[in-house]
Amino acid sequence: MYYTGKIRDAESERGIPSATVRYMRGSNVVGVTVANGQGIFSVNTTEPADKVIISSVGYMLQTFPVYGNFQQNFDLERKTITLEEVILPVKKHKTPYWLLFLLPLLLIKDKK
Repeated sequence: MYYTGKIRDAESERGIPSATVRYMRGSNVVGVTVANGQGIFSVNTTEPADKVIISSVGYMLQTFPVYGNFQQNFDLERKTITLEEVILPVKKHKTPYWLLFLLPLLLIKDKK
């Protein structure tokens, strides 16, 4: 079986590059491919598929039914990821900052 199509962003309708496309028959994978830079893909399988699972970073994992051996386009919904705030500790210098600026000048003076 030969399957081809395009993976698109549901909002902008632009192609999603590098989306992973897995053709399934029941719980068995019959074909896997990755979309190109425009979101276009194609895959040959030895068995017909009944569904396709598509994943991409920043998008929800989605499952779609497969209709025969022809081109089919798929629109993915964006997935919002919320990150927690990270606070980094600040290490205080024992040397005053103003001395750090004067130190190169003092070293140059000593060389003369």
